Amino acid sequence: MIRLLQPSIVKTKEVGAVFGERNSWITPIKEYLVNDILPSDPLEAKRLKYRATRYSVLNGELYKRGYLRALQRCVGPEEAEGILRSIHSGNCGNHAGGASLAHKTLRQGFYWPTLFADSKRVAARCEACQKIANNIRQPPELLQSITSPWPFAMWGIDLIGPMPTATRGAKHAIVAVDYFTKWVEAEPLVHITEANTINFVKKNILYRFGIPNTIITDNGTQFDGRKFRELCDKYGINNYYASLAHPQTNGQT
Repeated sequence: MIRLLQPSIVKTKEVGAVFGERNSWITPIKEYLVNDILPSDPLEAKRLKYRATRYSVLNGELYKRGYLRALQRCVGPEEAEGILRSIHSGNCGNHAGGASLAHKTLRQGFYWPTLFADSKRVAARCEACQKIANNIRQPPELLQSITSPWPFAMWGIDLIGPMPTATRGAKHAIVAVDYFTKWVEAEPLVHITEANTINFVKKNILYRFGIPNTIITDNGTQFDGRKFRELCDKYGINNYYASLAHPQTNGQT
């Protein structure tokens, strides 16, 4: 048996964290106000003189002056991180958003140039906020996929142009694509009117492939007019319109 006169593991000394301002944005302003030290670059020196007019040094601490609020103590990046986390999720924190967190920090009497950007970053990375935030993630209504059950049952129709002038002065074209077989019907048009659109649907779809179940178009006046709607109602065709903000609804054409 060996008797140890001292512990075999040396106990480490506890060192308190000291927030410093070395090599931070505070240093050049404080050195100019206290010791009248300016950068060697004339342009940087001029900028520093202009910035320093908004600050004061009291009891060795740098403060920022404001028009409508009291003096705000300037802090470095290390101390700023701890202040934000304490205000955001500390004992009295309410997990405020980025902008609200920044204004609360200003009211507590602290300031640094990247306050608003750092506040948004801390609020966005908070784990508790991401889990229980009151964000609406459910779509306004149930999403429904568009599928074609059989050939030539669903057609997507769209107008293209203006294009280079073709025979007889045609500058536009109307295109219809079947969602099941990918069969394409196209025809040049001189004028993109509702009457020409109806004639194309009758001649190239109804008379050739029969009455379809669905026709998908955009919100153009050629497809949303009274006569085109009457044609769809007459033959029992479901006419669906693609949203302006989501043209992929009619992505087949």
